Order: sequence, then structure tokens, then C-alpha cells
Amino acid sequence: MTMHRFDMDRRTFFIQASLHGAALALASCGTTPRKKPADEVLDRPPAPLAAGQTYVYQHEGPRPFGDGLNDASGRCTVTVLGRDPEMGNHWVVEERFEHDQGVQLSLIDDKYLRHMQGVREEGSILKIEEKPPAPVRYIDWHKNQKKTTVIHQTVKNEQNEVIGEATTTDETQRLYDYRVVTPMGAILCRHFVSNITIEANLAGSTVKMNGRVESYWSDGLGWFVQKTCQFKPMTRDGAEAGAAYQAQTMLVGADLPGQDDSLGGQSLSP
Repeated sequence: MTMHRFDMDRRTFFIQASLHGAALALASCGTTPRKKPADEVLDRPPAPLAAGQTYVYQHEGPRPFGDGLNDASGRCTVTVLGRDPEMGNHWVVEERFEHDQGVQLSLIDDKYLRHMQGVREEGSILKIEEKPPAPVRYIDWHKNQKKTTVIHQTVKNEQNEVIGEATTTDETQRLYDYRVVTPMGAILCRHFVSNITIEANLAGSTVKMNGRVESYWSDGLGWFVQKTCQFKPMTRDGAEAGAAYQAQTMLVGADLPGQDDSLGGQSLSP
């Protein structure tokens, strides 16, 4: 899961940054809730995606799944752009970091499975195809349930030429429900912890990354509320090629057109 500079370090960073996460706002941006979700019932299907849905986060630390060398603290915005009829009519979801280059695009179906990612930077794009599609929401899991997902990724350039392969192994467990205190108020969330291993073969080099992601999801809002990540140094051909780091992302605002109160719809304005 994420160019005009095709040096090895930059390419590796974007591929790693794309593999897991669809979305990680300055804390003082001043979002004020207009209304609360209709209820806080968990374990129900989230509201459907709709064009214009936007989630705004305060991010602290490097961009997750990167090399850990650059601070990306600041606003992170996730926006549902609409459906792409040329790509299976899947939803296109865009992620932008205020203090990091590149725009990450994800193709997500109505079951919240991600089929492809693209990263656009200064006029160029990389595509990452995922088989089987990668889950970006954990639906219908009972407490303490564990699941291991293995996803194979093919990295292609603008000419649709294969330039690399990667495998992501994600071992996730649902833990106790948790009420996360945010600038929007306290939000009841489902709580997950994931141990993630990525191994990529790019331009003849083997790149590996290991991380732990703790995430909190709101069914009413339809996306994550908070993520805390810890990463070991990335390695290339067995040698360290990055730094160990931590990162945290907190929801501070959302604008969710297309949701009604029965789905826990919420709209917040800056």
C-alpha cells in the first residue's frame, strides 16, 4: 500500500507506507461537533462510503510504514473522492499528510476490502495490486478473535511494468472495547492490535519491516479514531536502512455527507 524520484530509498519508503493503513489536523484546528452519533452500538456494519466523506487527524511522528527518518507531524486528511467506473466501480480514498510528500490513493470496495493502491507525486504514480484484497475494516469479529492475513502485492510503474513484489503478513486480535477521548468527545470503539511483517523484493534488494499497530475503530463514524504504531528499523539485504520509531494518529474532525442519524452520522466543521 505507496514518483518522480525513483531512487531506491524513496521508492522503498512509498511502498512500505502504502501497505497498511488507509489513514492516519492540528490538535488546535478547532473542530466543533454539530451533533453526536445517534448511538454507540458496536458490532454493526459501518455506514456506506459516500463521496465527500472526510476524516481529519492530528499525526505525531514519522509517516507509518516508512523508514522513520522524516517527521510527518501535523495534519493528515482522508477523503472519499468517489467511485472509479474504470476500476471495478470501487471507491477511491485519498490520504494526504501535511508535512510529507506524495498522495496515497486506495481502491476500496463496498465491503471495505482494498484491491489496489496508487501513490502520486509530482506527476508520476506507482500502483500496488493486492491479492487477496486487503481488509481495511475488521467486521464481524467477536472479542478476543485472532486472524492472520497474508497479502501478496505486485508493484507496477506508470507503464504497467512490474518493478517489485511484496508480501505482508498481518496477525490481528480484537481486544476489549475502549472509549477514546478525542477533541470531538469520548467515542466508544472496537480495539485491535496487529503485528505486521512486510518483505519486499525491489530492484534486486530484499527489504523487511516489522511493526505493531494498535487501532480503535468507530462503527458509527465508519473509520478509525486512533492508531498507535511502533516499528523496528527497516532493513535492506540484512542491514539497517532506517530508524526505530513510534507514531500516533488521533481523529480531531470529520465531515460525513451521505450518513443519516440511524447510521450514526456525524458532521463537524472547522
